[in-house]
Amino acid sequence: MPRGGHVDNSSQTISAPIALGPGAALSAEAGKPAVKPLWQRLLGAGAKLAISAALIWLVCRNIDLRGLGERFVGQSPAWLVAAAVATLAQIPLAALRWSQILRALDLAIPGRTIFSISWIGSFFNSWLLGNGSGDVARALVAPPDTRGRAALVHSVLFDRAISFGGVALAILPVVALGLGPLSRGTPTLVSLAIVAAPFLAMFWVEPLAPLMVRWRLPFAGPLDGLVQSWQRLRRARGRVLLALTAAVMSEVALTFTAYALARAQHLEVS
Repeated sequence: MPRGGHVDNSSQTISAPIALGPGAALSAEAGKPAVKPLWQRLLGAGAKLAISAALIWLVCRNIDLRGLGERFVGQSPAWLVAAAVATLAQIPLAALRWSQILRALDLAIPGRTIFSISWIGSFFNSWLLGNGSGDVARALVAPPDTRGRAALVHSVLFDRAISFGGVALAILPVVALGLGPLSRGTPTLVSLAIVAAPFLAMFWVEPLAPLMVRWRLPFAGPLDGLVQSWQRLRRARGRVLLALTAAVMSEVALTFTAYALARAQHLEVS
C-alpha cells in the first residue's frame, strides 16, 4: 500500500472471470444450433427415404406398368420433356409464393424448409387424398414459431386464396379478349366470382372480429387471430404482389403442361 493509505488504481484492470471446465465450451456455443452426429443424420435420411418409398409403393401398387409404357409409344419425347419441365417448375413457384406469405406474416422459416415442405404438399396433392391434402400436410409439417401453429394455418389459407387470385389474373386477359369458346361463358364468370369470395369475406369479417371478442362469442379468439394475420398480410403489399406474380406464373406453367401433353399425343389444340 502506498504512503498515506492511498490506493493507486490507475494501473489496475478488472477482467471478467474466465469459466473453466467442460461447461465453458457449452456457454461459448450458446445460441448456436447443435450439429447432429453423422449416424443420426444418416438414420434420419434413411427413415425419410423409407417413408417416401412406402408412399410411392402405396400409390403405384395397382398400376399396370406395361400398359402405362404402351401409352407412351408413339408420343413426342420433346413435348413430354417440355411437360415434365413445366410441371417441375411449379414446385419452386409454389414455394416462392408461400415464402412471401410467411414473410408477410413474420414467420421465420428457412427457405430450404419451405422448399422441402412444398414438395411434400405437391406429392399429397397429386397422389394422396386430393388437392386439399397438400395444404393440410403443409400446415402440419411446417415448424411453428412462438405464435403456435395457428399462424401457419393462416399462411396456408392465404396461400390458397392467393393461388386462386393467380388463376383469376391469368384468366382475365382471356376473358377481356374473348379468346376461346368458354372465355365469356357462365362457368368462367362464376369461377371469377368464387375467386373473389375469400378476399371479400375477410374485408367483411375484419370489423366484426373485435365485436365478437368483446361479446365473448364462440370462436371469437381464432377468428380474431385470423384477422390479425390478414392485417399483417395487407400491410406487406410488396410480398403479396410477388406472391400473386408467382401464382400467375404457376398457372401459366400448368396450362403449358396440359398443352405440351396434348401435343405429345399429336392432338390438335386450338
